[in-house]
Amino acid sequence: MFLLSFLILCSHAYAPQTAKWEFKPNIVVCEGSSVKVDSIKAATKFWEDKGHEFGTIEYVEDCIDYHSGYILFVNADNINNAYAGTCELFDYSGVIMSAYIEIWDGARSDLQVIAHELGHALGYDHHNSKNNIMYKNATETNVYIKR
Repeated sequence: MFLLSFLILCSHAYAPQTAKWEFKPNIVVCEGSSVKVDSIKAATKFWEDKGHEFGTIEYVEDCIDYHSGYILFVNADNINNAYAGTCELFDYSGVIMSAYIEIWDGARSDLQVIAHELGHALGYDHHNSKNNIMYKNATETNVYIKR
């Protein structure tokens, strides 16, 4: 019985967090990204319910001046349907400075994919359980996120 309880607990545990923000990151949706602000708000709610905090969420036409302190949703020119999304994290000695997220157009309204990539932007690695949003394939996770 103990072993079964332990295995259930481990399958719902958080993925390893390898870096952290020193302050609440602002989120910017850059022109060219097909992800909607409302979808990002729903995905951030998932992480806020787990104790994470975010600053503002806004859409801007030109992201050239947004770097340190921001999670940027940028156009997905560099990915295709082989990957629903990707996140490039910029951290120094475990402190996250910024993150760029690309969501494939075909997954732009998939809250699991958006929340998964936000998890990477928060410093989380993949998890081996489908019951965790950080499962390696976000489209196969058993986690439901409300819109």
